[in-house]
Amino acid sequence: MDTTQKLNILAKTIPQLYESTGGEEQIDFELGESTITRYSFRGLTPALKLYRKGCINLIRSSEKANYNFLSIKSDENRLRELFAMEWLSIKTGLDRINVMEIVDYFYKLASRTNENSFICKNVILDLEHSAGDQGSDLNLKNSNIDKALDLIASGPFTYLLISSDMEIIDYCSATLTDSSDSTSYKFYPEFLHVLSSRTTEKKILFTLTSRGDFIICQNKEMIASKRRGEWTVCESSGEVEQPSLFTS
Repeated sequence: MDTTQKLNILAKTIPQLYESTGGEEQIDFELGESTITRYSFRGLTPALKLYRKGCINLIRSSEKANYNFLSIKSDENRLRELFAMEWLSIKTGLDRINVMEIVDYFYKLASRTNENSFICKNVILDLEHSAGDQGSDLNLKNSNIDKALDLIASGPFTYLLISSDMEIIDYCSATLTDSSDSTSYKFYPEFLHVLSSRTTEKKILFTLTSRGDFIICQNKEMIASKRRGEWTVCESSGEVEQPSLFTS
């Protein structure tokens, strides 16, 4: 897989971008002698610019280390996953290792079943809460309690509240009365309205659906998802340097 192919995969992770001969905003991806161009109805937010820079640095580092990605779907998905970890690290402030530990828990969960049915789970990560010095066995890293936890927080209005160290703080439930109807367009799936309403900049929702979709919300918006094996990243809000077609 050459550099241009890797840049194309990076561009695919940002849904707002499209290929064309022209558009409202030109977005370039450059590394060495390789350059690709995409267009968008608005410029990249500061976070997305940081994401583009970080992912290009990842590509550069992998090429310097002579790590070769093959031009096959599984390697494309692995590259998209690396990009997604970079994005989640930017959005949460956690380093990539911590992010990968949380995501890996859901990967393992997605590989298990209960009575031949796939397991679904809702977890809200509280970035302002860290585990105590002593730690606890009630931790998502503790595989000895996996079976006991598999069916907990699998309903549409229940979730586990965890610390940044993946320690379980509480088992919580929400109701329709806990959230108000949105007065504007919602940037998350409708079925996540109640739980997404509980997210903030410091409280991040991770949801694994019964279909195997993995959705992550922050501050009442979806920031990333993995569907059919492919990661995408999203940011609906945030200031951009130049106005878009939708600016009043």
